[in-house]
Amino acid sequence: MARYSLNFLTKISFFTGWVTISGVALFIANGIISDDSASGIGSVLKYYVMFAFLCSLIGVPISIVSLFSKEKLGKRIFALIVNISPLIILTVGFIMEVVREFSEVPL
Repeated sequence: MARYSLNFLTKISFFTGWVTISGVALFIANGIISDDSASGIGSVLKYYVMFAFLCSLIGVPISIVSLFSKEKLGKRIFALIVNISPLIILTVGFIMEVVREFSEVPL
């Protein structure tokens, strides 16, 4: 596959990055403005955030392959960092939970 034909992979990974960013932003905004009137939004938002996370999982290998394209370097790096960020957040959370679990002193 030629380097010029990899531009569509960069576009796909870039747009999955935007979906991820908007999903995280909407999730944070819903947490800040959580009241009883926003319960309908929360149920729809839960599925959108799950969709954004799955898009970022699919976007990571696409972003790695698109690093070899002739697209702008900033666009390729942005897509890779944004698509990998949910995995980093989950990994850090899991490590913190394991450390907390095993660092507690039994009474």
